[in-house]
Amino acid sequence: MTRVSRFRRPDGTPLACRISLALIPGDAPGDFRVLVQLAEFSDRLAGEPAARAVQARLEEALGESERRFTTLFESAPFGMALVTLEGTLIAANSALAALSGYTVEELVGGAAPALSHPADAGHEANLRRELVHGVTGTNVFERRLVRRGGDIVPVEINAALIRGEAGRPLYVLEQVTDLGVSRRLERRLHHASKLEAIGQLARGAAHDFNSMLVVVRGSTQLLLQRLAEDDPARADAVEIDLAAERAARLVGQLLAVASATPQLAVAR
Repeated sequence: MTRVSRFRRPDGTPLACRISLALIPGDAPGDFRVLVQLAEFSDRLAGEPAARAVQARLEEALGESERRFTTLFESAPFGMALVTLEGTLIAANSALAALSGYTVEELVGGAAPALSHPADAGHEANLRRELVHGVTGTNVFERRLVRRGGDIVPVEINAALIRGEAGRPLYVLEQVTDLGVSRRLERRLHHASKLEAIGQLARGAAHDFNSMLVVVRGSTQLLLQRLAEDDPARADAVEIDLAAERAARLVGQLLAVASATPQLAVAR
């Protein structure tokens, strides 16, 4: 945005200046800065080559800033919205359209109903007023987004105030993140952690059981070597050895389920 404003020097003489404002995105989401460039302006200077060159560079810088902002806004993997101080949505990206189930044209054109759950609207308006009046620089809060068809999606809003000339509040820039996705990932991570704990317990039990089986089978083999073929106790010793062999196979299966290392030697 560029305009010409008039000021007065300390000696009282008038001074015309060209003021240019540009919104520059920062490194973090929701972090934006306003670039203010001030240059003396007069009908005489406007026609001079040096002034024209300065103006050309300024316009090029402003154009590059606008392109960067547009690219960031449109290609963000999360919802982005530009909202008036009264809460009217005037710009939205494709990620917000996908999240809401409406097209960008429906969101911006007013064809889509209010996305916020009615029970959250009052709280959201209060947070917006806090931004406008400088109570907070940014606001992060949760709300329920109502999708096309009525489904409710929990979202997190990261809201930042955009100011214009003399710090006058202009718009609220909102970053909208689907909490349903993050919560599903948290549940999966918790489930995976539980499975890992169960696996560790199973591996520990299998190792201990396998150690006992090694002793049982070793003792049984020694006993079979000492018993004659016609000894009545030999049949019982054979049954013990077969039972220990079946138990060893079960230990191997348990270790496989628990993702144990295949190099572990089970009782043979």
